Amino acid sequence: LRDLEWHPFAKSLKLMGSGLFSKVCPCHRKHATSTESVTQVRLGLNKSTISCLHACMDLIISRVKEGKSEEGMLRVNGLHSAYKGIVRDFHLSPDNARDRIKNSKTHDVCSAFKELLRDIQNDTGTLLTKQNWTLFKNARDLESLRKFVASLPNINRIALEKLTLMCQIICNDSKTRMTPVSCATVLTPNLVLLDPVNPEVMMKRYASVELKKIITLLIENQKLIFTERLELDEKKPLL
Repeated sequence: LRDLEWHPFAKSLKLMGSGLFSKVCPCHRKHATSTESVTQVRLGLNKSTISCLHACMDLIISRVKEGKSEEGMLRVNGLHSAYKGIVRDFHLSPDNARDRIKNSKTHDVCSAFKELLRDIQNDTGTLLTKQNWTLFKNARDLESLRKFVASLPNINRIALEKLTLMCQIICNDSKTRMTPVSCATVLTPNLVLLDPVNPEVMMKRYASVELKKIITLLIENQKLIFTERLELDEKKPLL
């Protein structure tokens, strides 16, 4: 798979964006057409991608509410082939994938969710957005976090609101043995900006203690930071 990851014909195999081919290399860059941006070759941040995130979060929330939670949700990795398959299905046919994940194991869906978060690491930034990154990394209290949240595009704000709510629901279930700190530890590397030049340094640079504290603060004070309440409907992604 490592050899295939950089294959110039990866897109023709319809596996682009599956997570297996989420990076753009000089080899593929040369084969991209003049009208095709690097972002489009890689994945592209769009409503379909965000919709996939919502589908995973809706299922995770419903599992907890139905008493089907598992220990280590978000922390324990699912079966590699299973969660990669979920991500691939979402990128190939989002509508069909939403039905298929209903039969997937919880840890597989959680791992696919984290993979989708990482896939958003493109030219437009992350779920937190490149434009709002300074506001985020400098946030140290509830007021500064409210300003950051208010500055987000609506589609990003709604997704981040549901993400933090999902974490609260997971943490409130004793069976999961998860806390806001452990959720933040798991999610921070998947939420922060990826350096397109040196992606390998991302984990060390951004999965820092300070940034984990900010994510923890978001989760712990979700109801105080997000002023608009979400009406959860597992059948209808919020877009």
